[in-house]
Amino acid sequence: MPITISMMRFTTQIHYLVSQGTLNILDGDKDSVLKQLEITNKLGAADVANISLAHLYGISFMTIDQKLVNNIKSMESQLEKIHNIYYTSPRHRAYYT
Repeated sequence: MPITISMMRFTTQIHYLVSQGTLNILDGDKDSVLKQLEITNKLGAADVANISLAHLYGISFMTIDQKLVNNIKSMESQLEKIHNIYYTSPRHRAYYT
C-alpha cells in the first residue's frame, strides 16, 4: 500500500527537521533553505530558489513575470528583506552568449 502525504505537510516536516538541526544542510545556506521550504507551496521551484536568495542577501529582484510579482507582493510579510521588485515586459529581455 503506497504512503501518500501532501506536499505542504512534507515541506512542513522537512522545515521542522532542518530548523531543529536534525537534518543538516551540507551544501547551501540553512536560512535560504528554510525560506524555500516556507514559500514553496505558493511559488514554482525555480522562483523559490531565486527569491529565497534575494531575501537572504536583501537584494532587489527583477522579473518579466507579472504573476510572480503579484505573488511576491502577496507574501511581503515573509519576504521583508526584498526591498525592490522590478518588472519589465518580456519584450525587453535579452540573452547574450
